[in-house]
Formats: sequence, C-alpha cells, structure tokens
Amino acid sequence: MAETQEPSTGWGGEFWLSTDETAGNAVELVQVLNFQIPEVTVEQVETTHLKSPNQFREFIDALAEGGEVEIPFNFRPGSDTDEMLDDWEAARGKRYAHFNVPIGGTPVKTYSGTFSFAGYNRGTIQPGEKMEASLRVKLSGPLTTAAYLAPA
Repeated sequence: MAETQEPSTGWGGEFWLSTDETAGNAVELVQVLNFQIPEVTVEQVETTHLKSPNQFREFIDALAEGGEVEIPFNFRPGSDTDEMLDDWEAARGKRYAHFNVPIGGTPVKTYSGTFSFAGYNRGTIQPGEKMEASLRVKLSGPLTTAAYLAPA
C-alpha cells in the first residue's frame, strides 16, 4: 500500500478466535472495544570480549518472546463470546487467533498466530454502568502478517 494513504481510525477492526489451533474454526468475538497487536521482543545476549571493537558492548539475538495483549469487550453473560471464553478458561491450551486491522472501516491486513490463555476478567458489575470484560492472551509462536482475507 502506498505511503500516500490517509491516517485512519480503528473502526471496523476485528478479533477472531478459534476453538483449536487451526484457522478453520475461528469465530469473531462480538462487541470488542479495542485491541493491541501483539508485540514480539527478542532477547539480546551479550558477547562482549576483551577486544570488542571501539570498546563497545556487543550482542547477538537470542530467543524471541510473544507479548501479552488484552482484548476488552462489552460483557454479555451467557453470550456465545462469553461461553467460548468460559470453555477456553476451563480447557486452557493454545488456540489460533487473528486481528484484522482496517483503513477507512475496511479490514486490510491480518496479524495471526497461536495464543495461550492468560486470563478472562469479567469486570465489575454495578448499577448504572455498562458491563465490560476482557480477555488476555499471550502469543506462543511467530506472529504472521498477510493481506486481509475475508471469511468464507
């Protein structure tokens, strides 16, 4: 995509979660409020020695680690989204998920990977306030990127 595109809002973004580690069983979580694309960090191992050039510390790349992200949404107890997250909380394990990022309300790029369950916060219940919950997931492998592919 050209660098001449206009900035955009996140309206139209999507978070999809599978019931297993395959993309084929992914369903969109409903009423997601926002999300952050998972970060990948790479550990740096120091390799400095007595004759390191210019007396600078030297480093090599070591292991990569996937970041943890939170996906807040409107809490609707008993909804399909709530039941799916209850099931994952009980079963744990890894699941495939993808984040669709929009420009002008239309998804244009997908970030995907395998994620571990990190937590399901059902929020605070109080009179006169909207109920919100949040799912926390941790990237457990490479984060892949691709042009958006609409669900079949």
